[in-house]
Amino acid sequence: MKKYCTRCGKPMDIDATFCVECGTANKGEYKHSFFSDDEEVTYNKFATLGIVFGIMIPNVGLALSIIGYCYAKRHNDIGKKPAMVGIIISAVGMTLWFLSYIISAILQK
Repeated sequence: MKKYCTRCGKPMDIDATFCVECGTANKGEYKHSFFSDDEEVTYNKFATLGIVFGIMIPNVGLALSIIGYCYAKRHNDIGKKPAMVGIIISAVGMTLWFLSYIISAILQK
């Protein structure tokens, strides 16, 4: 069974008295999981929505993916990679939209 710091959530040794990452003193208190018992984190919803909207509405997808990445980073979630995929898809979508706008403007002249 792993032990996690109550402040930063990093894994600790069972007999550790201080967290090696943030230096918080462990006074016999620790979490068996970084997430609370009633909070089940299976995936990052913002990252998933970022991918979906990145295909349809790239600017909304980009915003959601960035929020998802920040959320995953803060909560040690596994959603960093899907959020990065959403950022890339949104950036490509915005680039294609911008290029099509430029090309249509040139062709109308």
